[in-house]
Formats: sequence, C-alpha cells, structure tokens
Amino acid sequence: MQPTLLDRVDENEAFSLAGPDADVFLVPGATVALGATSTVIVAEAGDDPAASGVWNAEEFRLIGPAPAPVTSRLMGPMPFSTARAPQEVPLHLFVRLDDICLYLGVVRVSMCEAGDDVLSRCDLCISPPLKREILDLVRPPVTLPPLPGLDWLSDAGANPGRALEGFATGWYPESSTQTWDVAMPDFIPGALADFYRLAARRPALMGSHNRIVPVPELRAAEGAELLVFGSSAREAGPGRYPGQQVTPMSIPA
Repeated sequence: MQPTLLDRVDENEAFSLAGPDADVFLVPGATVALGATSTVIVAEAGDDPAASGVWNAEEFRLIGPAPAPVTSRLMGPMPFSTARAPQEVPLHLFVRLDDICLYLGVVRVSMCEAGDDVLSRCDLCISPPLKREILDLVRPPVTLPPLPGLDWLSDAGANPGRALEGFATGWYPESSTQTWDVAMPDFIPGALADFYRLAARRPALMGSHNRIVPVPELRAAEGAELLVFGSSAREAGPGRYPGQQVTPMSIPA
C-alpha cells in the first residue's frame, strides 16, 4: 500500500515499496533498495555532512561511494557505455526516527557527482519543502560548541609571543602526543622556534594548502637576510598544475 506524505511506517513496510526481490545496498548514512518498479532510500536522521541525510527543507543528499547498481539507477548508464537508459521509476525517501520511518514522499534527482564511474554524491529534490517542525525531526538542530576567545588579540602588539600561544592553544587543540625534544637549529629565530614547539602537538598548525615548512626541511641560505619558512600556493583549478604560483613566507634571519 502506497504511504502518504509524512506517514510513519516500520522499516519492513518502507522497503516493501521496492518489491519482494529488491536488491539492498548500503551507503554512508542510508540504505538503498532497488526494485523493478521503485527505489527506496531509508536514511538516518542527523546532521553529519559526511553521511547521507536531509540537507535542508528542499534537498536530500545521498553521499557515496555508492555501489555500481545504485550509481546506474540514479545516474543512468556511464558515458560511452552500451547500456540503455533505465526506465524511470519512483524514488521513495524515508528517514528513520527511532523504530519507525517517516515518509518524505517521492523525490527526484537534481544533481549527481561521480568519478571513475563511482557515484560520490547525489542531490535529491524534496517537494513540497519540509516544514520547520519536520525538518527539525529529520535533521535535528545541533548545539555548536562555543568559539575560542579573542583575548590573545590584545597581546598582538606588545607581546606577540604570548599572542601566538593564546591563538594556537585556543583555536588548535592538541591532537598529537609528540613533544619537541631535540635542539632547535641556531638559524631559526626565537619567534619561529616558539611556533614549531606549539605545532609539535598541533599538526594542523602546519597547514596544508598554505604550508609551513617542517624544521628538517628548513634551509638557511648563506648571506640571506630572510629565512623562507612556508609557502602559499595559488591554484586556478581544483588540482595543481605545473605553472602554479607559489608565494614564499619569510622572516628576518
């Protein structure tokens, strides 16, 4: 029996819409059942951007990697394949609330992303849009932790070393047990040495795209007035290319 919008049914009844011979697959945060005449998605309620779930009142995001049959059902045949486009079938969306599933209706694919023929993300349009009370059920509001203070800014002019420590310890919690137990090279200025000691237990301080050079890679050029300790790479696209511009970060040697 076809449910109506916002009906609450058990999981077996939800998956029964895909038919008795449906194939069931798991993706992060959701279960997908592919039947001959219907597709059913049952997702967990939550607010995790790395998992499938309701994104806002009008959008659900299926997060991959998705198995090949799910990719084919949602995207159709991959480019240059000989497969025919699959017959369009209704796509039913449910969100699990404890021991029942809330029916959000038939949704439609609005956008897909894939790489190497593997679906990484599929956006599904929810219509009509969810009311606020329903949205709060399927994507429960999250209380964000308080942001670190900005008291360190008052030391930036008169005591930059203390300002650096306040910034690092406030915004970058320790994520490593590593300690700095070797002598710092003589050519490293004191302020930069303090930074490296703070970063020993806070690897995120070293950056990624904008990168601070690890101590073993630092080189003091003879006669140079500046010590290059990092770089900022500016790229024109999502991947690096041979002609990318690299802006060095330096400090008086």
